[in-house]
Amino acid sequence: MLLVAPETFTGDVVTNDLSASPSVQRFTSFLKGHPNANLLVGASSRTYLNRALKPSYTARRAGDGVWMESHNSALMLDAFSFPEVFHKSKLVVAVEMTPYPAVFCRIDDRLGGVMGRCIGQNEAAPLHFNEYTRASDGTAVVKETIPVGCAVCYESVYGEYCTGYVRKGARLLTVITNDAWWGDTPGYRQHLSYASLRAIETRRWIARSANTGISAIIDPSGKVVSHTSWWRPEVLKGKVGLNDRQTFFVIHGDFIGRLSTLMAALILLATIVRRFSR
Repeated sequence: MLLVAPETFTGDVVTNDLSASPSVQRFTSFLKGHPNANLLVGASSRTYLNRALKPSYTARRAGDGVWMESHNSALMLDAFSFPEVFHKSKLVVAVEMTPYPAVFCRIDDRLGGVMGRCIGQNEAAPLHFNEYTRASDGTAVVKETIPVGCAVCYESVYGEYCTGYVRKGARLLTVITNDAWWGDTPGYRQHLSYASLRAIETRRWIARSANTGISAIIDPSGKVVSHTSWWRPEVLKGKVGLNDRQTFFVIHGDFIGRLSTLMAALILLATIVRRFSR
């Protein structure tokens, strides 16, 4: 059983001391009572660094000789293994990350720190869902490990980026998101539609968890099999399939899009040449 909670579900996670997080402790305690379950959950996390000097442009002072780097993370937890962490890498400019930090972080410091400074991973990487069985002595033994891709919020908009999870073995995709900031506008519905495109491109089932809706289960053809409502407290239950195959899009990327762009550029160039050659 995989339980999926939305983006930034909790905010007390310290990456270099995960076991000290009250949320991680509560999650682990819950999972020990449900040993067949894994929990995938979003978290605003921090990494603390002990340095005499500022370790990076994006670091914020957290005390005397202590600096903090922030992340928008996804955690995979179960009752028996150490939590696994993925940091969102497609970060939203200004809200989550500061562009050209050597310049703008200095300006931001003077403004009192109004811009986001999250640090993400360099590339997509799957998390791992563990299924356990009991050995003859009663200890838990990993029966199967299933790679799961987790796109955090806006990452689900990037088709070729999401293929990175599949190329690294993901047999299932998930999307965790905070769509509250859209309000009741077409934005949150459009965001859901992008998840359907990712399912079609990769031929993977997708489990999508959104804090204010719409959470959904999407099949490999892009069909929304089941979903929650907008702005109502609901729990969505369902079954998903696993797939090991890689599609043409996963292997070659947006080949059609790049070819179409090249053809459009050639047609435009030919039109300009013909016009000025008269």
